[in-house]
Amino acid sequence: MPSVARSRFVLDQNFMRERFDDFRDETAELIVPDVALVEMTKTERWPLTFRESFARIASRLDQCYMSISIQGALTYEVQHGPVSTSQLLPADFTHLLREMIAASQVDTDDEMIRDFPLAAHF
Repeated sequence: MPSVARSRFVLDQNFMRERFDDFRDETAELIVPDVALVEMTKTERWPLTFRESFARIASRLDQCYMSISIQGALTYEVQHGPVSTSQLLPADFTHLLREMIAASQVDTDDEMIRDFPLAAHF
């Protein structure tokens, strides 16, 4: 039996914070672009921003993915041709994103800063 393709949605902070509760697609892949993390880490209060922004998607952790930058994808495509899904949504990026989402819901700000020191430099 062929597998059913899941929908994919790219999320921004506004959607995660204000509109996600109305999102009805229970099986969709939720893509957090690199630029969303840049936006979330622009102040010293980034652990709180993570906590608040990721609160609604944390229960769907296995559906969350992180994408490479648009510039990175375009550069690859120009140099090598089409970019595959596994290249757009690398496993190591997704693993890091899922760790940050999970930690944001249970760790203190100090623990987040200690465990994810590069987050302040996205």
